[in-house]
Amino acid sequence: MVQPAAEARKVLDHVVQGDVEDPSLNVPACAPLDCLIYGDVLEHLRDPWTCLKRQSQLLSDDGVLLACIPNVQHWSVLLELLNGDWPLRDEGLFDRTHLRWFTRKGIEAMIQDAGLHLHDWHPRIFQADKAKEFTNRLKPALDSFGIKPADFLQGSSPMQYVIRAGKYPREPLRINILTTLKNFPSHADVRLINPSKNLTSVPKIKVISGPKIDLLPIKNTTPRIILWQRPTPKRDEEFHIENLKILVNQGYVVIADIDDDPNLKEWSKQDYFAFRSVHAIQTSTHQIAAEIQNHNPEIFIVPNNLESLGMNKPKKAYGERLRLFFGSLNRQVDWAPWIPALNKVFTESPNSWEVLTIHDKHFHEKINLPSNQKTFTPTCNLTRYRHVLNKADIIFLPLADTSFNRFKSDLSAIEAAGLGVAILASPTVYAETVAQGLPAELFNNESDLLEIMHAWQQDPDKARLLGKKGQQWVAQNRMQADLVHKQETWYRDLWTRKNELTSRIHEREPLLRPVS
Repeated sequence: MVQPAAEARKVLDHVVQGDVEDPSLNVPACAPLDCLIYGDVLEHLRDPWTCLKRQSQLLSDDGVLLACIPNVQHWSVLLELLNGDWPLRDEGLFDRTHLRWFTRKGIEAMIQDAGLHLHDWHPRIFQADKAKEFTNRLKPALDSFGIKPADFLQGSSPMQYVIRAGKYPREPLRINILTTLKNFPSHADVRLINPSKNLTSVPKIKVISGPKIDLLPIKNTTPRIILWQRPTPKRDEEFHIENLKILVNQGYVVIADIDDDPNLKEWSKQDYFAFRSVHAIQTSTHQIAAEIQNHNPEIFIVPNNLESLGMNKPKKAYGERLRLFFGSLNRQVDWAPWIPALNKVFTESPNSWEVLTIHDKHFHEKINLPSNQKTFTPTCNLTRYRHVLNKADIIFLPLADTSFNRFKSDLSAIEAAGLGVAILASPTVYAETVAQGLPAELFNNESDLLEIMHAWQQDPDKARLLGKKGQQWVAQNRMQADLVHKQETWYRDLWTRKNELTSRIHEREPLLRPVS
């Protein structure tokens, strides 16, 4: 185990090498812990019950015990026993190093004995058809023993159980993400779907996304939230009014997610009905929040954060070209003034640069570089976008100082920095994030832009180091994991005040009051 520990020390702050069951094991003073993970470990211990009871005391009050445990009740084990074989192997359920075996009931008892509350089960099922066939063949025997075939199938199908437990029971929370943008569905991934995946790391939180919602019965008391992506309901359309009445009056907390200029015609023309007709609003910037506050004071700012970071970029080899990335939507007014400066740099040293473009064919065509040094990718999904961006050294982010642009978020810069890509941006929007500490190069005029690009061209490693510093800043300031507790706390607080918030909707928009 010396080699794995040495490898772990390269990426972890603390690595303890020793017998996990030794009560005197020198564990760093890092408790209380957010999470204790036993990945296929407990079945290898001499006394997993005592070990778990002792080490679970290290958990914080909100901490989670996460364990993957083999299921000895698996149908394949029972089949071998029926044939008179003891299934001893070098791997799998009966790995020769396994000292203890568990069924679901045994796991429940071990968790309870440790003083923990079992939050949820995630059975890992393989060859489900064979499990069903085995159960069907045993049905006469099961009936004679008074065992329900459905119960037997449930217990014998999982190869393993992944469980989550904690010191205290948790109330469930159901979040429905209502997606509305058809042209650019990846916007929902960035703002809602991916961040909400992090929320499911908290036990008892379930997230469902899509363009429709299967409403829970009104008698169901499960706390439930609807996150509505950029809603545009119309107060003069009966269909919209009736559906909103159902949502706000039948047990849901409805939250609008707004990540754009609140004064767009689609909202202002309806007298901001989209903001006034929901319980609360979440948005990405203080500018948007300040603009919406007069229409709905229940606002939570969820800055654009990342789920994960990219790998460190290697130093550029001698003669290797710098890659500049541009991937914005409908931004010709913003980039057109800078084309002469870009092409001046490219013309002076054409072998020093490549340009990667997504979506904007016109920008791609305006770049004065040989065709084999510029690549165009049509509008694509988020995975493809990040794949292309990750190939770049620099992201080009020009935004003209307009009222519309001032309400934009810094998402493009945060995504690039998270991949270690250097940021080359105009001050609009991005200056605020730079003021917060994000390392980037900002240009106000053509002279600034030329100076920055020439400096990077002469020493490409400057761009790499800037990207590395940006990545470090994002790791410390803009990770989605750091928002999970705040978001859950806000959602649950809204739920406890649901009746009060619904009454405020009725005051703002009487047409949404239920019919007596």
